[in-house]
Amino acid sequence: MRKVEVVPYKKEWSKLFHDECQKLENIFGPEMMNVYHIGSTAIPAIHAKPIIDILAVVKDVECVADFNKEMEEMGYDFKGKNGIAGRRFFRKRRG
Repeated sequence: MRKVEVVPYKKEWSKLFHDECQKLENIFGPEMMNVYHIGSTAIPAIHAKPIIDILAVVKDVECVADFNKEMEEMGYDFKGKNGIAGRRFFRKRRG
């Protein structure tokens, strides 16, 4: 059984999101159309799993593979479509 940690809201989650956005924008450049903070850490004042969920919108999802090396160097593992057509999923390694 997987253990899920839920903690009180932390103000620094917003800063962590914005810091990560800057890194993603540096990698994807003009391919990046928008970036959204999604999931429970995006909602002030609620308890949440301490994981910053990010949805990045790119011009052409087929181009994402061109950036896999840079994403890996930034600490992300590529997970493919991860069960959803039209998506490319990355998970950031911890620690």
